[in-house]
Amino acid sequence: MLTRPRPIARVIVVASLITGGLTLSPSPAGAPFHLMEIQEVFAGTTGQVEADFVELEMLAAGQNLVGGHVLHLYDAAGTRTDCTIPADVPDESNGARLLFATTQFETEYSFDADFTMPPLLHGDGGAVCFENIDCVAWGSFAGATTSPAGAPFSAAGGINLDMSIDRIADTNDSQNDFTHITPDPTANAGSLGTMSCQAAGGGASTLKGMKAKVRGNRATIIGRIEPPAPGEKAKVTFLANGSSLRKLATKTATVKPDGSFRKRFRVPAESTRCKAVVRFGGAKLGQRKFKC
Repeated sequence: MLTRPRPIARVIVVASLITGGLTLSPSPAGAPFHLMEIQEVFAGTTGQVEADFVELEMLAAGQNLVGGHVLHLYDAAGTRTDCTIPADVPDESNGARLLFATTQFETEYSFDADFTMPPLLHGDGGAVCFENIDCVAWGSFAGATTSPAGAPFSAAGGINLDMSIDRIADTNDSQNDFTHITPDPTANAGSLGTMSCQAAGGGASTLKGMKAKVRGNRATIIGRIEPPAPGEKAKVTFLANGSSLRKLATKTATVKPDGSFRKRFRVPAESTRCKAVVRFGGAKLGQRKFKC
């Protein structure tokens, strides 16, 4: 199990890669992000089930132009969430890593991932793909992936809590290509941004069911982000009137697994008119005026 803080170490299993016959998925020559594979996946610990990470490895130099490309996260049934990488990474050397991790993982282990991802991985079944370039599936996964993943790793048990699965070969068969190890993440540079995520095939995020509840000198703003983006942050700005409506505070609200969020504000005693504005992913999704 990881300790806090912990040194980063890596043993590259060269012999296993040679034995397994390292192959690459077909891709356009010279593309500056295609020579990439999923190296390690972690789906949480016994006490921190949302402490997830995914690690990619460059298989050649110059594969760092990943900004705007997509990591696909699947649940056991095959429902897919598409998460867009917000920036390129600086280290473009052969063997360089890219680390995507949840806020819980970063907080629990004092570890800065390159990109923050939502807590959508479940050890009992799921899959991860880097676009249509490379995929891994595990446990009871029963969906279709964007490139071949073969038989899910450890179909009877999935990814053990407190352990990660690490690549030892590349035969497009997850059961053959991965093994359990003690988690050993490596970042490229750290703290390069948060991925924006949405359900596969979905459009931009929308705000549903926004309400304001006033009780005494407190106003509680609730709503729901669709498609759900668990662990992401919605920004809620609260305005109230003095001589005119004015901004009093902006707070972040964590989006829950069902897409809902809630945030409370103090209402000044003299206020009679209030407004809340919700922003998510850099876009204004909606607002509501109410008596306070």
